[in-house]
This record gives sequence, C-alpha cells and structure tokens, in this order.
Amino acid sequence: MKRIFRNNIFRLFILFSVVGVITMQYTWINLTMLHLPHIRLYDCWIPWSYKGLPFAMPFMNAFLFNFVQVVFVIFICSNDLCVRSRETVEALYVRPVSNVKIVMGRNAGKLVAVTLLNFLSMGGALFFNILYSGYAFNGSLYLFYWLTLTFPTLVFILGLSNWLGQVVKHQGLFILLVLSIVGAGILFLATRLEGFLDPFAREIPNVFSDITGHAGIVNYLLQRITIFLIGIVFIFLTVGFYPRLDNSVNTRKKTGVLVGGLLLVLMIPVVTFINRHDARWEQQAFCKSLQDRYGGVLVDHVVSQRIVLQEETHGFHAESWMRITRLTSSDSSLVLFLNPGLEVDALEQDGIPVTYSRTGQVLVTDLHLVEKDTVNLHVTYHGHIDGSVVCSDLPRESRGRELSKRLGGMYRSGTRTVLDLENYKSYSPASLWYPTCVIPSTSFLQVKDFTCYSLTVRHREGATVISQGIPEELKNDETIFHHAHALPGINLCIGNYNCRTIRVDSIRYNVYYFPGHEYFFERFGKVDDNVLVERIREIKQDIEYHKGNLSGAVVWGGEKRDRKYDRVERYPYEWLYLVETPISLYFFLGDQGEGERESCGLVSLPENLLTSFFWGYEEQECREDDSDLVFCSFLGDQECGLLASGPCSVSSALRGNTCFIASGKYPFIHETMSRVCKDIESLLTFTLDDNRKVNVINYLSKHSLQNAIESKLPSSLLNDIFIMKTAELKALIALQVDLNEFEMFYRDFLLRHLFEEVQLSAFEQEVKDSLGLELAPILEKWYKSDRLASFVVKECKVCAIYHDIFYSFKIFNQGEGDGVIITGDNQAWHIEAGAAVEIMSRKRMRRPDYLFMPLACNLPDVLSLKRDNTLPYLDTLAKTIEMDPREFALDSTEIIVDNEDPGFRIVKNDLLEKIFPFKNKGTGKKYGSVSRSGRWELLIDKKYFGNPIKSALVIGIGEGKHRVEWHTSLPDDGEYEVLYYYFPGKEYHSNKFADKESRSHEFVDNKRYFIVDDGVFEHKLEVELDPDGGEWISLGVFHFPKGRDVKVVLSDEGDINRYVRYAYLGLSSPKVVADAVKWKKCDK
Repeated sequence: MKRIFRNNIFRLFILFSVVGVITMQYTWINLTMLHLPHIRLYDCWIPWSYKGLPFAMPFMNAFLFNFVQVVFVIFICSNDLCVRSRETVEALYVRPVSNVKIVMGRNAGKLVAVTLLNFLSMGGALFFNILYSGYAFNGSLYLFYWLTLTFPTLVFILGLSNWLGQVVKHQGLFILLVLSIVGAGILFLATRLEGFLDPFAREIPNVFSDITGHAGIVNYLLQRITIFLIGIVFIFLTVGFYPRLDNSVNTRKKTGVLVGGLLLVLMIPVVTFINRHDARWEQQAFCKSLQDRYGGVLVDHVVSQRIVLQEETHGFHAESWMRITRLTSSDSSLVLFLNPGLEVDALEQDGIPVTYSRTGQVLVTDLHLVEKDTVNLHVTYHGHIDGSVVCSDLPRESRGRELSKRLGGMYRSGTRTVLDLENYKSYSPASLWYPTCVIPSTSFLQVKDFTCYSLTVRHREGATVISQGIPEELKNDETIFHHAHALPGINLCIGNYNCRTIRVDSIRYNVYYFPGHEYFFERFGKVDDNVLVERIREIKQDIEYHKGNLSGAVVWGGEKRDRKYDRVERYPYEWLYLVETPISLYFFLGDQGEGERESCGLVSLPENLLTSFFWGYEEQECREDDSDLVFCSFLGDQECGLLASGPCSVSSALRGNTCFIASGKYPFIHETMSRVCKDIESLLTFTLDDNRKVNVINYLSKHSLQNAIESKLPSSLLNDIFIMKTAELKALIALQVDLNEFEMFYRDFLLRHLFEEVQLSAFEQEVKDSLGLELAPILEKWYKSDRLASFVVKECKVCAIYHDIFYSFKIFNQGEGDGVIITGDNQAWHIEAGAAVEIMSRKRMRRPDYLFMPLACNLPDVLSLKRDNTLPYLDTLAKTIEMDPREFALDSTEIIVDNEDPGFRIVKNDLLEKIFPFKNKGTGKKYGSVSRSGRWELLIDKKYFGNPIKSALVIGIGEGKHRVEWHTSLPDDGEYEVLYYYFPGKEYHSNKFADKESRSHEFVDNKRYFIVDDGVFEHKLEVELDPDGGEWISLGVFHFPKGRDVKVVLSDEGDINRYVRYAYLGLSSPKVVADAVKWKKCDK
C-alpha cells in the first residue's frame, strides 16, 4: 500500500482521476460545442443531455473513470514486474506468509488506492452536480455506479493483469498484451451478445428513469456480476502461478477447488443471461414469422370499436365491441391480432361463442366472410403486454440505438417498447393492446386501418389517463375518450402526471409532465398567455408551411392557383398532446429520423427532454431574456425545433397519413404515392449514394420489385430499391400527365377521403376519371420489370434564344430494358431497349438544367447540362427523331480500355495492396470519396470517362510505388497513337485551391509518369498535364505488333516534398487519376 502511494505512476493517476476526469466532464465537453454561437472555451456550459436527469452526471463520471483506472492498473501491475526483477522483495518471500495472503494483500492495496481516488473523483463531480444542476440530483446513483460499474471493472482488470503478469514476464510484452485484450473487448466483445462480455458495459442498458428506475436492471446486474466473478477467478489463478514456494502444500489444491467452485457459480449469471437473450430473440423471430404470414394485406376493416379497460396492478382487463367489414373478395377466415401476452376469455358474435385457434398474436376464427359482409364481435381479454411483438420485423442491428445516436454514443436506453408496470403503463398501437385486423409494421409495407374508436378507462384514483381524443372525466377513477373521426390506431398511457392546457383556435394543446420535472416548464413562466397563444399559432403555421409542402400557391398549367385551407397539408387533429415518457421507453429510430415519436397527435417526449435537440435551446436560454422567443425557437425552429424536426416532429401528420390506399397486390402503394407527390418539383430527392445505387442496380438488372418483396431481402436493401423504384414510377407518370396536375389530384383525393382507407381499384378509377391516366398497366409493368436501361448520351446542347431555352441531345438505350429520361423541368421521354433518338424540346419552366435517368445502369444518373449561347443555329422545333443506333458505335480504328474493363488492373506490390480496399464480397465495387491514405480510391464523377459508369481511380502523388496498368491486344500491326483520358473531377474537391489560378501556381506539380509497353520495348514518359483537363491527352505515337499483349502503366510518382513545404497554405497533394486509355490507329 505504501509502495503504491510512493509510486510516480500513482501520483500521475491522482492527477488524471481527480482533476482530469472532472475537467473532461465539465470543461472538455465544451470543446465539442464550440461550433454553437456564443460558446467560449472557458465557459463551463454543460449540455442538457449531461445534466437533465439525475443519472447523467454520476454515470458520466463513472464512465470516464472506468477507462482511466484500467490504464493505471495495467501500468502499476507492469511496474510490479520491474520490482520483482530487481529482487527487492526477496526479503518478504522468506517470511512465513502464504502466497494467498501475498496476492490478496497486493490486490487489496491496489483496490483501496484506486477506490479512494474514485471517491475523490465522485466527490468533485458531486460538488459540480449540485452547483450546476441541483434540480436533477441523486447522490445514491454515484454509489450505484461505483458498485456496479467501476468496481467490477477494477476487479476484472486487476485479476487479468496479475494473472498475465505471472505468465508473461516481459514488461513491454505484458503491457502490449493487456492493452490488446482490452482493445479487443472494446472493439469486438461489445457487439457480441449485446455487450455481455464487455468489461466496460457500454452496450448494456445503463440509464435511470425517475419513474421506472433502471432501464434493464436484471441484464445489467447479470453482466456486472459476471465481470466481477471473472476478475475474482483470475485473482485466485494468480496464486497458482505465483513464483514462490508456498508454506502450505495444500494451497494450490485448495485454490484449484475454489477456482472450480467460482467457475460453477460464474455459470449461473452466464447461463441466465444467455437464456434470457435467446428466449427474447426467439420470441421476436416467432412473432415476425407470423407477421410475414398474415400481415401486409388489408382484407377486413374494423369500422368501429368500443373499448372498456380496467387497470390492474400488473396488466389490465378489457372488453372490446368491434364492427368488422370484409373489403375484398377473399374467402379466407376472419383473422384478428392481439398481443400474445393477453389471454382471451371470450369471443362472441351477437352473443354466440365463436370458435378460433390461436398462435402467438394471431387468432384465426371459423367465420368466413364474403365481400361487404359485416359482423359484430365482442372480445373479453386480460393479462399484460408482451413487448416482443413490437418492432419484431426490425433486424437486431437496428434496435436500441436511439439514445446512442442522439446523445453521442454514451447512454443506452434498452429496447423496451412497452411499459407495463404497477405505477406506469404505456401502450402503443404496435403493441396490439386491443384486437385489430392488421399488424403494424415499421417498414414501408405497413398497412393502416382507420377505425372509429371509443375508449373508457377505469383506473386507480389520482392517475392520469392519456390517449387520442378529447378526454371526459365522469369520476375520479374513470376517463372516457371520444373521437370525431376515424384513426389508424390509439395509444394508452396511465401514470401520475401534471398537465398544462391551452387552446389555440380549434386545437387543444396539452403538456403532460411528471411531478418533480417542473423545472423545464418554469423557464417559460414569464410568457403571457396571450403572447403564448400567438407564438403557438406562429409555430403551427411555420411548420405547416415548411413541412407540409405549402407555398401558398401551386403552379397549374403555367398559372398560380391558391390553395384553400384543408386538413391534408395542415395539422389535421383537434388536439396535440406532448407527453413526457420514461427514458427507458424505446422508439425505433427510422432512416428519415422524423416523427418516430408522433402518433395521431400524441407526441411522446423523452423524459425531461434528454435529447440532443435541446442543446440549441439550452444555449439560447442561458443568454436571452426574451422567454417567448426562446420558446418559439425551441418548439418550431427549423434546425432544432422540437416539433419541426427530429423524432418528435409532427411533420408526418401533415400529409398522406390521413388516408390509406389499400392493395393486396401492391402493399406499398400508399407509401409510394405519398412519396411521388411529396416533392413534386424534383426527382433528385430520390437519389442515393453511389454504393447503395450499385447494390440496387445489381439486383434490379436481373430481378423485379415483386421478386425483391417476395424474397425477403434485408430491410436496408429493400428500402433502397423502393426509393429508386419510386423515382422510376414518378418518371413514368410524368410521361402521361403533368406532375403538378397529378399532385393536385392527389391532394384533392386525400381531402375527399379524409380519415378512411380506399382500395387501389377505386384510386385508379378516380385517376382515370380526373386525368385520363390508366394507372393499372403502368403499375403492372413497373412492378414486374426485371431489366434495366443503359443510356449513351452525346451532343447535349442547351441554348437560350431570346427568352426561351431549348434542349437538344442524342440518346441511345443499349440496355435490355426500357427506360425513361427526364429533364429538370419534368419533361419525360420513354426510350425502348435498343432504340436511339434525337430529342429537341423547349424548356417549360425555371428549373435547373439537368438530365435524370431514374433507375438506369448509368452512374452518375444525373448529368448537368451547360448552356451554350455561342451556337450559331439551333433547331427550335420540339420533336423526337429516330436515329440509327450504329451512330453510337465506337470508331473501328480505336480501342479503349476503361478502368471498369477487364483489361485494367492495379499492380499489387505488397500485402496491403493485395487487399482491395474497394472490393467487398457480395456488394461489388466500393465507391468512396477523396482519400489521403496512400491507396487507390474508386470515385464516380460525371467528368470521368465510361459507360454506363463514369468512374476513375484516384490516389495522391507519392514515391511511384503504386501503379495501374491498361492491357490490350491490337488487331493489326502498325503505328498507333496512345491517348490518356484526363478530366479533373472529385479529386479537386478536397483542395482549398481548386480554382484555375491556384492549380497553375508555380508549386503545383502537374507532371505524370507513364510507361508505354509496345510488346518489345518499354517507353518511359513524363507528361505535363493541363490543370483544367483536356479529355484525351496524347502520350505519343508508337509502333505496336499484331496480337501481342501491350500495356500502358501509370504510377503515383510526384514531387511529394514540395507539398510538405507548402502544407501551411492548406494545399493538399494533387491526385493521380487513372481513368481510360485509347489506342488509335494512325493513317498510312
């Protein structure tokens, strides 16, 4: 113990553990916030996410100290090896002390020393906790995280280090080995079994709610007990390996027995955790299989449903009266869906029991209905909610990451999608807490059923019941909700809440928050009620304008038509409830990151608003006195407003969710039409990054959208396919009608069918009647097409003549499937496979000049069109002329090898280069961005050569070790001119000096080094490139023999030292571009 306190490493550890951890916790964070206005380095400004709840500061202190103590223990144990090697402890070895006491004494000394510093660190954090956030303080949580987080990690790393110290005698090797094990635990073990083997417990739920307690206390304690016991096992193993004869001959035997017993005890938490883990995922997989089998189609429609629910200590007892109508001609049995944790007591039709069979959440009755048949059912059920049915269609990697994404990766809230506790209950429609005829889904294949609900809840006295609709309290223990229109689902929340209510125009605004969390709302106490009403009205109008695609007018036939006030593009409900929910309640974070917490006018706020969008408000609150302006910015600011963006956004309720287009054949048609009309002015909203496009193109070149849905592809790929197919459908519709007219029809359609579902056949009939468009054959071909177009475009011209702008270009579809091209002003043309046409057209409206090829094999799929006003003459007659495809054939005297062709290869001269950085099994080439890592990077840019993919390999100049080769075999003997294609593209985007003047500066190296191999000799060339590019650049004329393998070699050689000298100017090294090489036969 005394030796530890005299150690210099320990003194350094004191500095880091007490001063360093607290400084990082309360000052270092500010370094990540310096981008915010008015935030200075010396400000002790703590983001709300690190102080909004009592657990935040204690956990962060323990989290940071955990890493510091691990490093200290590793180095202090390595120091013991030096002490032992100097034989300074030989005097102790001759004393009558057992090895057990020596090992335990040393470990106890280290434990006490580190624990004392841990308490000092906690004391400093506790002081600042009271100083800066006394409203959110719970001192017992410091002890909890010490006992469950830092102490088990300390025991584990002590045991591991002591045991390895006996096995590995070399100090340097010991440090390297222990750090490697810890690093492997951080990088790999944290992702296995939900982080069960991670000694730092970074993936196990670790947050505390003021209402429901720890987010997952059972799994958390099982994991920490396991880590603690593993450390104890290592400590006793150290006794057996200790390099000293023990004073008792039975010590090793006793130690072995003790270790064996500890291993048996260790198996208890390990097996328990694994069984719980496997059982949960098996249940979710089972629910998903049932969802895949029975979900996805709206066969029966619940017209109305009256629910009477009696709250119980654990769970509830409920009755439901349902009126159901058959929508389709299907003769299948009536199927109901109910949470698997709820037991059905009775199922009756007009008082007569109904026979049914049940599997999981599926109830298959013996009732067979025909189209338009109606039945009345009475269902009595009780139990508690099983959360495994919620989001069962999500892959494992998509779960449990909301808080980690929103709060910088430190907190884990778990994956509890429902809360069914004694003091708090929260059920979403996805939990199936009442019987339905559809299964909610998280994908774009979801089905909605609009039902007229009536809900009566009998609850414990003093509790608050929250659901959609206007509440009516008949008694202290009974609340009734009525709805003026149908809804796709309703939530239920029962707990102890305080409520603030205000009515603005016809909308009732309720804010429900937990007792003790008034601190947030007291900040707006200075806002006058009249001012508050006006501010809320402004926020609502602002969100509707920006998020509901409202511009006040819409272009129709070249004229502006004012839009009348309606519920389609404005907030549709008579209520907006902001409900604070425990932080342990999980909501799936969708790809868009918009509106996951909003459900039919009910927004589930994270507990005490512990999310990143509060940072901007916190900064304003500290520095502004105008509370009403702060409030307005907090709720409705476009960048970080609570209701305008992020998971609590109400934008999802503004358009498309008040109606549902149902189809058994195309279960995604509603989402498709909603996206088609969401941004009618541009198709570029459907673009993906290059790698995702390549994956979609590779699949759809041989498969159809129908195959993709039936094959159960990964959700990420299926979503990308859906996005690009939606762009294609939008272009196909643009071939037949003006997209603005289609958008106006869709808006009017939603207005006519407010809060109801419509069959696709009825939607198609209305499209035909209003626009004369036959939508059915378009959808049929679009759904089953399994071939893609591949376009060759040349001679693109855009010319302004007086006040008119004209397009002119030639295009050839060399692919196996038909395709569509569309310009920036939404003019579209259908190009059949093998067809070549010349298109001349007048530009319709002010839009960017580009040519978009949705869902073709071309990458990039958008070509910008430059205006050329120097053309002496351009035919201004709008027309489409058929061409001979042979006009697009390559010159017979030329041979071109592109970087995408088989004749191109990278010379692999070392082990690292043999691992292709842009190759990945199953996904093909990986297209990246500009790299400075000294390796060839595959980029896509419209300026590069290639068809259908315009790509090139790029690398920064170096020492000439990295080379590429273009190979070919020439058909004739003779003289050939060798040309190299060079046109600067993405490689200049990372350079501050991307302008012409800077690229031609005296210290910019434009020399490139080639080798031309004519099959007999190698010709080394030094070529000066034009910094602005010149497309085909001649390397010279050479004589090539017939039939031999010839090649051109390009290296990354350049004057790299020049850029080291000028690095202070921010100038990055120029890039070597490997694109295409051409051999052109010379005339005699």
